[in-house]
Amino acid sequence: MISQNEARAIASDYLIINACKLVRVVLHDDHYAVIGEDQNGRTQLLKVASNGELYKRKSVLEQWQIAYD
Repeated sequence: MISQNEARAIASDYLIINACKLVRVVLHDDHYAVIGEDQNGRTQLLKVASNGELYKRKSVLEQWQIAYD
């Protein structure tokens, strides 16, 4: 399992590239949930798996996708 600081670092790169600010990183079961906010105030939902893979989704109705395709 990666640490919260490692999860924050993994997610931060994605958030910076997409002009978002980091709001919160929370341990949830076997992964870290990452919440960001874009320049228009929209929430960005990310997940950092225990192996360091970063996943994203634009809304709670979408499925998780690998963030870097």
